[in-house]
Amino acid sequence: MMMKEKQYSAPALEKGISIVERLAVADRPLTMNEIADQLERSKHQIYRMLVSLETLGWLARTSDEKFFLTNRLFDLAMRVPPRRNLHEAALPLMRELSERLNQSCHLAVVSGSDIVVVARMESPGLLGFAVRVGHRMPIVESASGPVILANVSNSVQKSIRSMISGSDNSKAVSERFETFVKQVVDAGILVRESPLIPGVTDISAPVFENSSEQGVAALTIPFLKGGAAATSIEEAVDALKLTASGISEKLRLG
Repeated sequence: MMMKEKQYSAPALEKGISIVERLAVADRPLTMNEIADQLERSKHQIYRMLVSLETLGWLARTSDEKFFLTNRLFDLAMRVPPRRNLHEAALPLMRELSERLNQSCHLAVVSGSDIVVVARMESPGLLGFAVRVGHRMPIVESASGPVILANVSNSVQKSIRSMISGSDNSKAVSERFETFVKQVVDAGILVRESPLIPGVTDISAPVFENSSEQGVAALTIPFLKGGAAATSIEEAVDALKLTASGISEKLRLG
């Protein structure tokens, strides 16, 4: 006869997670009494846990003593990109894209106030501009940043903008970034001259996860004119859209 595996519990941890989950779905900050009533816990238990979570930076409170989640949970989640599923879905299609256009491409996700490259495919030709895996760049300076920001929920946009506002960005950089976000909202894709590499045009499209239609990544071609590539930017845009759509479909199907 098999012995039933012993179940361990951590009451304090369970209370803390319950509070975080409750505040995550609340449409407004909640008082201690409201949280205690909704979780059916004593006010004394809830108060101690609220103070601990606030001290650790997970919660903050308003001037009228109502509690809400800080950006820390979102920031933590963004530092653990869904790399494995993205790799499996993206790499074969990225290889086809690079071979078809004779151009490099890369896939990036948000990580805090940066984007981080999680996959890349180099150009099969003699010339190409490739970005290494693990490369980080501030969201406001990247081509991927506006594409992702334009395709996430309002709450996620708010969290990302909050982190961006805490960075040392000039007014000109911020305004240029918002112009690119609007371009993505209007056109569904970003096409811009690279502000960093002369002769390179950044072409970036969103990749969506599951059926939520929320952007999870950006697929970007640093389009290099001339050389062995006889493809036009217009053809590259069409091919990139098709590839991003294909990756999204593979993610939806699991």
